[in-house]
Amino acid sequence: MGQSPEPLATLGLTRAEASAYRDLVRTGPHPEEQVDAGVVDRLVAAGLILRRDGLVDAVPPGEALHHGAALRQREVDRLRTTAESLAADYRRRPGGGREAVEVVEGPRQVMAAATQMAERADTVMRGLDRGPYFHADPLPGQAQQRAQTRGVQWRVVYEGASLREAGPDGWAMVGRTEGEVARVSARLPMKLLLCDDVQGLIGLSTGPGRGEALLVRGSLLLDALIELFEREWEAAIPVPHRGSELRDADGITEQDRELVAMLSAGLTDGQISKNLGISPRTLHRRIADLQRVLRVESRFQLGVQASRQGLV
Repeated sequence: MGQSPEPLATLGLTRAEASAYRDLVRTGPHPEEQVDAGVVDRLVAAGLILRRDGLVDAVPPGEALHHGAALRQREVDRLRTTAESLAADYRRRPGGGREAVEVVEGPRQVMAAATQMAERADTVMRGLDRGPYFHADPLPGQAQQRAQTRGVQWRVVYEGASLREAGPDGWAMVGRTEGEVARVSARLPMKLLLCDDVQGLIGLSTGPGRGEALLVRGSLLLDALIELFEREWEAAIPVPHRGSELRDADGITEQDRELVAMLSAGLTDGQISKNLGISPRTLHRRIADLQRVLRVESRFQLGVQASRQGLV
């Protein structure tokens, strides 16, 4: 059997150099003449050992190796950025668009593609979320939570029509994941997931249990999808964080803001009552109160005016 890989080789060390460094770590300073001169020169240049009074000694591993790992990580990041930039240039060349789109077939394959996008995201994930749904959760395996732990932002616009069709519990999926910023829109043009400015996934599912999608990589098409998302985001109604009952100067509570968001999404009175945990009578009274505070006569005007005044 062959020798196992030398972990320190990732720092550019040969097996002999790695062995010499390990020996110094374990046993302490050695007379310089007892160590191969070429090995000493390379380990000094790598910042792993020091010469002192005719002796050579290991730099503490916590300092030396963490510094080396940080340098390698920066190299990897630069290489990744360069690769993505070159890939985008490649796809923008004449005929390159043919390679910018890939068809993904089957619910499992679509969810796997979405999960991989979340796992590789560096900065932001953006989504237009609409039915039909073929998975109980937005993404399986806690992929969204892991991405957010890495500092990835999530911005999602949910379609009110799909939430209404999902039944009384449809609203439960909106903005429930910690760190997600959610908005709602009555109608969305498509199901879409965007990973940074690198990849997009357009959902083409035709019904529950069936799924197909287009995976779009850096291209003019991806640029258009990003612009589409930002326009939908600006037009959508924000969903407030749940649980707060603090009132502002106009007497508007966070529950009122959520109520307005649900009305704007087109949810029924029964769905709104269930999600807010209030009776239909209390709901109707609160809607009338909000209409009076905002000086409007209809529910539609209520959503528009609340948005204009920055109350949602």
